[in-house]
Amino acid sequence: MSERAKNTIISWAVASGLAIAIFCFAFFFRGLTFSYASDASFFAGAALVAWPVLVWTTRSGVFDTLGYAMITLVYSFRRHSPKPYADAYTYKEVKKDKRERSKPVLYPFWIWAGVMLTLACVFLILFYTIH
Repeated sequence: MSERAKNTIISWAVASGLAIAIFCFAFFFRGLTFSYASDASFFAGAALVAWPVLVWTTRSGVFDTLGYAMITLVYSFRRHSPKPYADAYTYKEVKKDKRERSKPVLYPFWIWAGVMLTLACVFLILFYTIH
């Protein structure tokens, strides 16, 4: 099995587990009505949209300067140990190479988010038509 296939299976498992766990936690502890099912589906969908957006933001290099600052701060307290990176540009280039070698599989999160947000709309429609 290739590395990409393994990452895809892991992403599907994590996205499925996260969607089901958030839905169950928000639904079964509040009550068994269509309104609560809609809320639970919306919470799960929002979380599943937020995760890939955060991963994409992080992988685009937005926090590279902050990461370099933290590493520089840690190494400033260590005497006689060389800095791992000469400057922020070197750190950013090393991180860019690592990001290009390993790309995450995010489409399971988008698919589950679409499913959960669609379910939220369906439950909301059922709540207003039956209630």
